[in-house]
Amino acid sequence: MQANVPDAVLLPFLHTVGTDSRFQVKLGTRMYGFTPALSPIEEYDRIHGHDERIAMSDLESGTRVLYEVIKEFCTE
Repeated sequence: MQANVPDAVLLPFLHTVGTDSRFQVKLGTRMYGFTPALSPIEEYDRIHGHDERIAMSDLESGTRVLYEVIKEFCTE
């Protein structure tokens, strides 16, 4: 994360939602949750709501960070 956003502050965050990873875990796959979100906290009120959206800049940076994390994780 810091390679892409040097001044980022990393914080643990508990997602109170379900994911499809529960099906993969039953098959023996290790699953990790990671959300490289740079949006203001007020944006989270819209998640899965009637007005759900994110800024294009957040989508682009989040995709870039996820790609780099996966690339690094898979090449270790």
